Amino acid sequence: MRAPLLTRRAALTLTSAALIAGLAACATADQDDREDDHGHRDRQTEEPVSYKPVLYLYPPEQTDIEVALDYAGELTFTYPEPAATSTGVSWQVTASPDGTLTDAGSRSYPYLFWEGINPALMTQTEGFVVQTHEVTAFLEDKLAVLGLTEREAAEFITFWAPRIQATEQVLITFAAEQHAAIASYSFTTDGEPLTPEVFIRLYLVIGDVPADPVPEQELIPGPSREGFTAVEWGGCDQRTTTS
Repeated sequence: MRAPLLTRRAALTLTSAALIAGLAACATADQDDREDDHGHRDRQTEEPVSYKPVLYLYPPEQTDIEVALDYAGELTFTYPEPAATSTGVSWQVTASPDGTLTDAGSRSYPYLFWEGINPALMTQTEGFVVQTHEVTAFLEDKLAVLGLTEREAAEFITFWAPRIQATEQVLITFAAEQHAAIASYSFTTDGEPLTPEVFIRLYLVIGDVPADPVPEQELIPGPSREGFTAVEWGGCDQRTTTS
């Protein structure tokens, strides 16, 4: 039996909002790796890859939810396996208040996972210059500001920190709005639209430190979590060189 509806509202296609910050992983596909005399690899960017966007769902009560992803790029991997739609994919799961997602076969997951090739590179007109030794502390601080729980932040940091440390310094930009412009979600339960009261989206863009400084990014603190909450994080690596 399906759990009662949480919220019935007009059809939802979630993009970005002021309280959303950005992250899903970009690197590049079909790269021509070349090494210079100093041992640096020159990665010739052709197609930006979005790595590990993951989606957590926290309903106030156990609820059957269909999650549809509309993605303007090319999906390369998903887990659990979704159904194909005309504009992306969709998952059918039962979500519990602690975030556990269960499929029709009774297999449980902590989140929904996908990766893909973005249609274009992300821009970095603002951000933070971060040194290798500062990465962990920087992420702990910024992720707390943006609204991730300690568990979500730990999963984020253990995936991203080692990758960020591939070079001595990087430019980091939180680009949720750019990510949301190419990847949007809609949620339904019992065939009715279901709108999260809170949707936190983090999309991290890692780039080379430019010769000309860019303004430091001003982050909007994440909202308090009340009612049905969805959380997404991911990122992309657009550096042209790694050591």
